[in-house]
Amino acid sequence: MTTLHDFAVWLAHSPVNTAVTAQAWLVPEIQIVHIVAIAAVVIAATLINLRALGLVETDQPQHVVARAWARVIGIAIVVLAATGFLLV
Repeated sequence: MTTLHDFAVWLAHSPVNTAVTAQAWLVPEIQIVHIVAIAAVVIAATLINLRALGLVETDQPQHVVARAWARVIGIAIVVLAATGFLLV
């Protein structure tokens, strides 16, 4: 248990945490970007599933739709990792 506590203390005093918390506006801005990226993943996954059910974009093959939205998901996951790191 002390290892987790030591890590939390180190993280609280890290240069990244100090830089992020020094600006009062920065944390809400990072949270906005994080939430938008979550929404992008949910929307893209929903559209891929709706295409699989034959409800949207039926004029396109499934793999074309999945590939297009997979790019969005990939970019959003990178953004989520970066903003998540900053928020921790």
